[in-house]
Amino acid sequence: MSCRHVAGASAYIKTFHPEWSPSMIQSVIMTTAWAMSMDQGEFAYGAGHVDPIKAVNPGLVYEVDKSDHINFLCGMNYILKMLQLISGEAVTCTGKTLPKNLNYPSMTARVAAGKQFQVNFSRTLRNLGMRSTYKAEVSGSKFDVRVIPEALSLNTMHEKESFELTWSDGVHIVRNPIVIYA
Repeated sequence: MSCRHVAGASAYIKTFHPEWSPSMIQSVIMTTAWAMSMDQGEFAYGAGHVDPIKAVNPGLVYEVDKSDHINFLCGMNYILKMLQLISGEAVTCTGKTLPKNLNYPSMTARVAAGKQFQVNFSRTLRNLGMRSTYKAEVSGSKFDVRVIPEALSLNTMHEKESFELTWSDGVHIVRNPIVIYA
């Protein structure tokens, strides 16, 4: 999907939810996209085919704020002077977020070819709807994927819940692509 189509979808979503941040809009575009053919490989098309109608009522959202980005850049070993230029303020690296743990809708990890591996991803979701229970469903994986917890019960709007990746409450489907590559 080209940039102008995603920009148009973003503007459409913003008309329904003017209070949503850019990271929330990015999240709902990615998590409500429908999967495309895997013939060209995981990196050929991103999160999938954008569905702006579903994105208006996504159920769950991943949020990334300024401090998340700063901790991510600290984890990438940016020097403080560069971080201060990027953020426009004095910065201290209080935490280091590994790139794989940025609270982002997709999950990617590089592993050593031909060797056993275990990769853990941590994420936090925010409920944008009424009380609901989402159950994890893993499909199309050649790997043993475990989701902890296997279900998320969210009781109030804006409640946040963390988990360690398609979530469904029977109404909303929230896709989370996982890519492991060597």
